Amino acid sequence: MKSSAANTTALVGILALLLPALGFGQATKLKKLPTLTTIRQVRALSPQQAQAGYPVRVRAVVTFYHVAAQPDQVAAAAALSSNMFIQDRTGGNWVGPATGQAGLKVGDYIELQGVTAQSDFAPDIVKSHWRVLGSAPMPKPVRSEFGRLASTKEDSSWVELEGIVRSAQPVNGDLRLEIAMDGGRVVGYVPRFRLPIPSHLVDAEVRVRGVCGAAFSEKNQVRGINLFIPSLDNIRTITPGTANPFTIPVQSISSILRFGVAGAAGHRVRIQGIVSLQRSGQYAYIKGRDGSTRVESSQAIGLQVGDVVDVVGFPLIGEYAPILQQALFRVIGHTAPPLPQPVKIEQLADGKHEGDLVQIEAQLMDRMLTPNEQILITENHGAVMQSQLEDARAVGRLQSIQPGSGLRLVGICTTGRDYKG
Repeated sequence: MKSSAANTTALVGILALLLPALGFGQATKLKKLPTLTTIRQVRALSPQQAQAGYPVRVRAVVTFYHVAAQPDQVAAAAALSSNMFIQDRTGGNWVGPATGQAGLKVGDYIELQGVTAQSDFAPDIVKSHWRVLGSAPMPKPVRSEFGRLASTKEDSSWVELEGIVRSAQPVNGDLRLEIAMDGGRVVGYVPRFRLPIPSHLVDAEVRVRGVCGAAFSEKNQVRGINLFIPSLDNIRTITPGTANPFTIPVQSISSILRFGVAGAAGHRVRIQGIVSLQRSGQYAYIKGRDGSTRVESSQAIGLQVGDVVDVVGFPLIGEYAPILQQALFRVIGHTAPPLPQPVKIEQLADGKHEGDLVQIEAQLMDRMLTPNEQILITENHGAVMQSQLEDARAVGRLQSIQPGSGLRLVGICTTGRDYKG
């Protein structure tokens, strides 16, 4: 049935009243947002403004471009995901790589269109499409110290830094580097790395150029710094590492963090000693003639108590004693296991026995027993201590020991609280 002209006029009037209520008024406002033509304008947006979807049209050079081989799968924590960065004369920004377009290479000069979004702690450009205008020189890198990188002042910018490479590992076809700087560490990624890893790269002092990016938590809080490195050509070796680290001179455990005239602070050191405890793939405790130390390593090597080992690793100042990280072991002999030193609980609190194999007598107060971890809470003369065991076979025996029982415990003393460096 056809409507009369009057009814049609009334219907149009009703629709005019409904449109604002349905949000069409807001859509009209969004269309009136100005087009942003510089990266500085994008970076200046508040989170609420970025979420409004400002249109963007900029001309910039591509500083990093990588599309992950399996972008639809959740990447492992250590893997490189899809990332694209551009930079104009006013700054740099992350861009959501668009699908269905020809890939880009570093140095391409493009005209890019998209809209703003706030997917993490800084404004992004998404729904992007581009056309290549030619090529352009890379921006002049900003020389940065760790504190400036961690402040996010250089986020998405082309930077240059110096540090010591602590590890170099292939991950999903890309190269993952850990670079130690004064004040902290940076994780570097080189995409599509198919070459053999240079033998001199680990423990090398390097000068690196790449795009600074932040690793952030679910609450959009910065928890680390990433460096997106286009290729190995962007890594210049200042001082190469030793191809065979076991040729480094052996040092005593007590001297591994002393300042050396040769200026080797931060580089790998080499020690020798006897294994007093190991958690394979995690850490071991090594006793030398002048002390003991904790050695952290992901190396899958089965060590036995009493093994004499040669160890190389990167020193870290622990709370009470130095430790070695990212270490390598090799067994060079075997001897009698170290003997525990009898001590009292109250003697352990000052850290003088950190890493030592000790023996104490105490009374059981409480226990928490699971197949993965067994914890005993003990006390002696008002001093309380927690003992930890990781042996599912011990659960039954420990369950038979009642609170109040007197115990003699032998184990490694760990007074420190934080071994993350």
